[in-house]
Amino acid sequence: MISQELLDELKIIIKEDYQLDLQPQVVSDIAYTLVGFFELLAKIAYETELPIVTDKEIQTINPNKGGKHV
Repeated sequence: MISQELLDELKIIIKEDYQLDLQPQVVSDIAYTLVGFFELLAKIAYETELPIVTDKEIQTINPNKGGKHV
């Protein structure tokens, strides 16, 4: 389950970045879709033994990429 706090944060990000004021159910659907997507990526990485690059490693390669949304 995704916490209400995280859903509220996602709603704010979508509002600020895309100027969309979405209904709570739509935000929840987007959140669960994102979770499913990243679970699939993690499963693929595990099964294919691909290295998982961390956010810190991305910033080392390109300081303008990665990091938290501001």
